[in-house]
Amino acid sequence: MKIFYISLLLMFLISCQVKSPNKKVKNEINEINGIKTEVEQMLNLFQSTKDTTYLIQAESQVDSLINKGINDLKLYQIKGNILRKRKLYEEFAKFMKESTQHFPNNPQTYFGAGVAFDQIKDVESSKEMYKKSIKVYDELIQKYPTFENHINRIIAICFLYGKQAGLQEFEKIAQSGKIKQASIDAYKGIIVDFDKDKFQNAIFNNP
Repeated sequence: MKIFYISLLLMFLISCQVKSPNKKVKNEINEINGIKTEVEQMLNLFQSTKDTTYLIQAESQVDSLINKGINDLKLYQIKGNILRKRKLYEEFAKFMKESTQHFPNNPQTYFGAGVAFDQIKDVESSKEMYKKSIKVYDELIQKYPTFENHINRIIAICFLYGKQAGLQEFEKIAQSGKIKQASIDAYKGIIVDFDKDKFQNAIFNNP
């Protein structure tokens, strides 16, 4: 259950297609991939040692790319995750809101910002982000009506309006006949047992 909660905040799909890149573009791609590899190694070292020095080094590496104007969702995800791990929640919330401006069509970015604002008790900002997350999910589901998109939208509804509202939305999806029964059975317990505080604790207490 905890792994599922964490994956919801971090569920971002990145794709990059470049036709016949020239040497300069290839070098930039190699630089980005190289730094990503270094950052992942530093985060692994933090996991094993709990030494925040590795987080600071990783953040510096990520910033070196973001400050160059590289608009890569994975980089922004990593940066936000580092701020969360460092417990810099004010900065985390501010950065997550900034991320929504760079990736306005990504509903999970809005959701992550909502969770971050909840953590610092900025209720109005969190509500604004959850509403935008639901709106973008509504638009996304028109093109990609996957159950994953539906369930993430329902989680955002639970955060904004409460578990009962989420259950009502879940029942609508379950009765629509568009979703396989196995998927409905697998995820229903998550909504039935939804607890906002536990959900947030699972995110912010994850090392």
